[in-house]
Amino acid sequence: KAAAMVATILVVLIGLSGFGLSRSHFALWPNSAKLISALRPIVSKTHCPCLFASDNVADYYLPQQMWPHRFTTVYYFYYLDTARARLLHGTSAYQQAITDRYFSLIEIDPSEEPQVYRPIVKALKGSANYQLAYRAQSNIPGKPFEIWLREKPAVSIRAATGGNG
Repeated sequence: KAAAMVATILVVLIGLSGFGLSRSHFALWPNSAKLISALRPIVSKTHCPCLFASDNVADYYLPQQMWPHRFTTVYYFYYLDTARARLLHGTSAYQQAITDRYFSLIEIDPSEEPQVYRPIVKALKGSANYQLAYRAQSNIPGKPFEIWLREKPAVSIRAATGGNG
């Protein structure tokens, strides 16, 4: 009987410890529900190429909308700068592609590759070719999820999400 009591106490303590660890671990992950709600009405109407920082999230929650499109992630990207006849990669490739209006839709997330996030945001804010369509708080204060479009969306993101699109 004492052994059963000790085993029960150990199971409870291990369970509480695991609960605390998982809670602190997953608290670092941003809630992407609003982002997915904003993406849903426009992804299928947008003709890619598209840049998705949260490509795994979008691919998981929007498989039918994502599958037929050609999209790029923030983990690797090569871009041919035809004006200078050179192949770019990394940050300069994203910046030149934005300058050349290559992407139809850009979704950025500050928690995915922060060293790429800043230059992409700077290039977008400096470009007259893209407009901010949606912004939602991420898990990094002052650095929101954002969706930028090369053209106005056919569906109002604000109406679809109740958000500030």
